[in-house]
Amino acid sequence: MRDTRKTEIRVGLTVIIGIFLLVWILGWARNYSLAPDRLFLIVKFPNVSGLEVGDQITVSGVRKGYVEDIVPKGRSVYVKLNMDSDSELKTDARFEVMMLDLMGGKKIEIYPGEGSDKIDPNSVYQGKFVADIPTVMNLAGDLSDKVPAMVENVNRILVAVRDLLENKQQKENLETSLANLQVLTTELRAMVVENKPKFESVINNTQKLTTDATKLLSENRKTIDSTLQVSLKAINELHIILGKADKFIMETENKQNNAGKLLYDPTMISDLKETLKSVDQLIKTLNEQLKNEGVKVKADFEIF
Repeated sequence: MRDTRKTEIRVGLTVIIGIFLLVWILGWARNYSLAPDRLFLIVKFPNVSGLEVGDQITVSGVRKGYVEDIVPKGRSVYVKLNMDSDSELKTDARFEVMMLDLMGGKKIEIYPGEGSDKIDPNSVYQGKFVADIPTVMNLAGDLSDKVPAMVENVNRILVAVRDLLENKQQKENLETSLANLQVLTTELRAMVVENKPKFESVINNTQKLTTDATKLLSENRKTIDSTLQVSLKAINELHIILGKADKFIMETENKQNNAGKLLYDPTMISDLKETLKSVDQLIKTLNEQLKNEGVKVKADFEIF
């Protein structure tokens, strides 16, 4: 009886230990942790190239967490990272999706950064996709369609260059051009050497002129500022005068002042013409009398 009980206890302990080991192995394989304190980050990638939920996250090559969720939005993919709380990351940390091994697995490699500020879990960080072997093969496949056309263009250029070199006239022209270029280069070098003192003198004079101009501006800065202020004041006053003149012209055109009424009122203009005619007639009469018998004045007086 006692042996049977011992056997049952051993079997029970074995089962419990087996279950514990099974749970621990599953948790390790799926990156589950019983620790309550975790670090969660959101990283945006342009492409994750087969990254899956549960794939591991490494910090400087050390496993520190796993991918908890992947959500594509528009042209970007948002990845939620579940990491150990002791991962010391900075705000300038870099996130890259890369190959886990040659079998094609993926992981997220994190470079902690060198800044002084710790990473903010409430911010969204920008990640980078590192091209892997399948991506490179895909690019090579795309280029394979363009390689024949590139080779044909290169061949065409080589044929044109060969024809150019084999043509006697063009070859002579090319040799002549190269010879002229060499002569021109030699003459230019000689001219530079010959006029080097003049160039240095011009440079020195320019430098001196710049220094003098700077000194002049520095010494007369107050005077220049005062002159600019007076000029600005004069411009403002001129603007006011022009505004008043413009207002006067508008009022005159709209008959809102005496000048406008005088210039644009038909009745007043007609009376003015009649008055001018009368004055003209009076002047003519006086001139005739002065030429003949003098000025005749007729006056009637009534005495009350």
